[in-house]
Amino acid sequence: MGTAQTIPAYAANINALSMKHRVLIFELRGQGTTELDSSHCTTEQQVHDLHAMLRKVVGNDAPVHLSGYSFGGRIALAYAAHHPHQVQRLSVTGVPLTRSATGRILVRSWEDALSRGNLRECAWSLVLNGYSDEMLTKMEKRIGTNVNYIVESNDVRRLHDLIRLSHEKDPQSPYAVHNSVNHVRCPTQIIAGRHDRIAGYEETLMLAKAIPNAELVTFDAGHSIPFEKTAQWCRTVSEFMQK
Repeated sequence: MGTAQTIPAYAANINALSMKHRVLIFELRGQGTTELDSSHCTTEQQVHDLHAMLRKVVGNDAPVHLSGYSFGGRIALAYAAHHPHQVQRLSVTGVPLTRSATGRILVRSWEDALSRGNLRECAWSLVLNGYSDEMLTKMEKRIGTNVNYIVESNDVRRLHDLIRLSHEKDPQSPYAVHNSVNHVRCPTQIIAGRHDRIAGYEETLMLAKAIPNAELVTFDAGHSIPFEKTAQWCRTVSEFMQK
């Protein structure tokens, strides 16, 4: 799931996907109400957390279909690269091969706001940059509700830890997206938003090109595709997982 999101935000997605799949969803270290130590929420640690959970719930060698969006998509991609035997199919939404200048500046702005204890400022930026202009027009009257939900569902310190530690800044890190792609072996679906300001449309296309035989699906949406196009996104992911 995305950076500042929690499980209840995905109720419609869970209901749709669970009609044909067994769905397992969890909040990553630093998100929502999880009590895991956020001072260790590097991408590597998030991958270890995911692996430990899957071993406990699914079993040591049972392969899974893995779907991740935005921050969760980066973790899913890194997991598929480092535990290829565990992933049967991988669907990733809103993840760039490398960040554009706009994406890098947005991450810096969130980190700056959170370092000053201003979770609401960060929440406004996440919402305003997460949706397409068309969607913002449709949801204008309830945008404040979305912002309040982010503020009430997250802890400013833990979220700051997540953003500053899990956005890989070392280009040599084996957990960085551009290094992980070289080790993904399973059939992979990349979902891109044509109006994505956070990941960047062209940068997401670059990710699809970097993974051999990846299936690319483009939505006329912003970064928040699972929420802008809920039914279509669920159907796209479900059909890919059933191939």
